[in-house]
Amino acid sequence: MTVLHVYDGVLHGGATAAAQSVAMATGAQQLLLPAVRPAISTIGGYCDQLSVRWLRRWIRRANCDVVHLHNFKHVGTAAIKAAKLEGKRVVWSCYDYWCLCPRDTGYSCCSLRPDSSCWRTWQPVNRKSVPPLVKLPLIGRRRRIMRWLNQLDAVICLSRYSEKLLREHGMTAPIHVVPLPVTVAPLRDSGERDPNLVLYLGGQAAHKGWHIWQQIVERLQAERPEVVCKAMHGATRTQALREIARAACLVVPEQWPNPGPMVIAEAQLLGTPVVASGIGGIPAMKPTAMCPANSPELFGQLIWMLLQRRVAGLPAADVDEHRARYDPDRIGAQLWEVYRLVSIRTPHAL
Repeated sequence: MTVLHVYDGVLHGGATAAAQSVAMATGAQQLLLPAVRPAISTIGGYCDQLSVRWLRRWIRRANCDVVHLHNFKHVGTAAIKAAKLEGKRVVWSCYDYWCLCPRDTGYSCCSLRPDSSCWRTWQPVNRKSVPPLVKLPLIGRRRRIMRWLNQLDAVICLSRYSEKLLREHGMTAPIHVVPLPVTVAPLRDSGERDPNLVLYLGGQAAHKGWHIWQQIVERLQAERPEVVCKAMHGATRTQALREIARAACLVVPEQWPNPGPMVIAEAQLLGTPVVASGIGGIPAMKPTAMCPANSPELFGQLIWMLLQRRVAGLPAADVDEHRARYDPDRIGAQLWEVYRLVSIRTPHAL
């Protein structure tokens, strides 16, 4: 059995790193997708026939049995149709909720509520409002997308929360909950751990909690001037891992129900404590400490407590436990079992 992994050709970010980790764990082929008319496919949720024809050629060349989709929103449901027309079984790994919201996250939009309408709530980024007439193509978006997603042979979720949310929005395809296979290679020149370094890697996006991070920094620097707060964005994965290894604490103030941030797993494997929002699939990852997503005060208190623990020499995390949880060999075997199951099921007809 051969597998083709398909994902957007964005060479940074947690979703890309997650897709690459799965491809490495299964030792399969990879296909990077260009941004083909994303307004039609990503925002409107329409099946673009030009993308279907282009993808069919590539899938045919790959000569695979299973197409594993990761982040594929740039071509949208055309990826599913192309694979089905070529007679392939199709699996999708859910890393965000593009299928439910044009912004992927529901933040300041539909909040991913099953009864909410994207047509009523969505606004383009950096635009206060657009006329309702411009948003009319969004009507029926979720129904259009879910019609194709329910023809998938399997869906892989990172957490039970993610599975529950998809079911609430009408997902009927078989769902398997499988964590990410995460490895952290031995790092060179990472230096000694800085007992006062607090690290944030989410960039300036609001749904990543940039505004919460800024408030945390203000409070820590006012009350604990010895604490060094550092934000990184756009760095390579190796650079980010080095800083995580050096930090006394990683802050993950997510403001949307993230299915399972890969950066938390990386920090756990490096023995770095994590303070995170107790939202989405994060509680299942068992970070060192959690608090409400919109509470910079509690974030600051928990961070300071963790810094004191490190100074006292207390262990931050059981690295061996996390290695077992994210073990690529074990998870790779789970993924191949999913491929085997979809290969023996009766395929969905178009």
